[in-house]
Amino acid sequence: MPAPYAGGCQCGELRFNLTAEPLTAYRCHCSECRRHSGSAFGTSVIVPRRAFSLIQGRPRSWDRTADSGGVNESHFCANCGTRVYGERKNVEVDFVVLRHGSFDDPSSIKPIGDIWTKRALPWVVMDQDLIQIESQPTPTEMSAMVERFQAVSGTG
Repeated sequence: MPAPYAGGCQCGELRFNLTAEPLTAYRCHCSECRRHSGSAFGTSVIVPRRAFSLIQGRPRSWDRTADSGGVNESHFCANCGTRVYGERKNVEVDFVVLRHGSFDDPSSIKPIGDIWTKRALPWVVMDQDLIQIESQPTPTEMSAMVERFQAVSGTG
């Protein structure tokens, strides 16, 4: 499904639009992503900041230190608590990280890899055809993830 995309929180109070294709999508096995997803991993969709707009509601936010050491600002619905998106704090970046499950139809946004695999739970089965990165991706590794996503999704 090509852009635009829409999504929001579980109760519908927060809503967003995305007017461009995602840059990449991956599963993260770090302890924080496992904790906030309530699952074995979190699935993130990296999107261009200029294409993301919050169109309804006012999120609450909190800061957390990632396993990489960077500080992330997490935005969630004050009513239902659903975490919808996050962004790096005190760093100029041109992307926003959306939670995969916050899209109205996440089926067309297929993750192309796994990061922080050294922290994966021992029973998680990894698809060996996907990119596997042991910890925080380097800029070169992240570029490879963007290129692979664009090639697989036909958006590049």
